[in-house]
Amino acid sequence: MLAIKGIYNNGKVTLEEEMPIQNTITEVIVIFPDNKPQETSKKLSLKEKRELFEEFSGSVNRILDIKTEKSEALEEKYESTD
Repeated sequence: MLAIKGIYNNGKVTLEEEMPIQNTITEVIVIFPDNKPQETSKKLSLKEKRELFEEFSGSVNRILDIKTEKSEALEEKYESTD
């Protein structure tokens, strides 16, 4: 099976690439993707920006703390076996 991208417009499909098979009759399957309208981004207020920054900063600190805790636990493990 071969996939070639194309555009459907007013009952016609226009392929965006050359067909490797020429001068033969070939069965095709056409799939129409769900083209959902994209949500427009809204402008954030200064308060919303600060809240998002604080939330993100907290998650980064939490990830770093987990890594620190794991490395400290490993150090304790190896120190106790000596």
